[in-house]
Amino acid sequence: MSDIVTAVIRPKGRIVEQFLKYFAVDLFPDHKEIITEAVSILERDAERVKSRQNPLSKKEVFELMWEEYTLRFPELRLMLRVSQDYGRGNQPYRVVFDSLEGHINGMTFRLYGDQNPIETLSNNYVNFAVASSDLLLAKFKSGLLSPDLGVADPAVILANLPGRVQQQ
Repeated sequence: MSDIVTAVIRPKGRIVEQFLKYFAVDLFPDHKEIITEAVSILERDAERVKSRQNPLSKKEVFELMWEEYTLRFPELRLMLRVSQDYGRGNQPYRVVFDSLEGHINGMTFRLYGDQNPIETLSNNYVNFAVASSDLLLAKFKSGLLSPDLGVADPAVILANLPGRVQQQ
């Protein structure tokens, strides 16, 4: 049995699109065409959600994914899924990233789409998370700039982090 390395990433947005476009195609060169198509689908569906006044039902989005988006590459049905977009006012359904699995140097690599990658990582459910700095900041800013620290300049906190080389 091979070792398994697991990672999480938010299932929609620029981070997953960029990770798939710039890294996954190199990690899985045999699946480059399928991964490129997945990115295209995610981008097209995001535009569909942004431009539509009346959101589609979950069934309608599933049919769109099944009958149009993934017709050329049916294996994309295992990589993508339908989910609600909680970040939008009417919480429309849209196509998002579900998972990708492959083998790298004899090890199995699994990337999962997860709405809360930092929490999943901090609970030790995966080996690492792919996240943006704004997501990390949103998660940890309350601990960094706690009012009871009495620090007026946040640079003081950064300068005193453990392992940081002190300037002379």
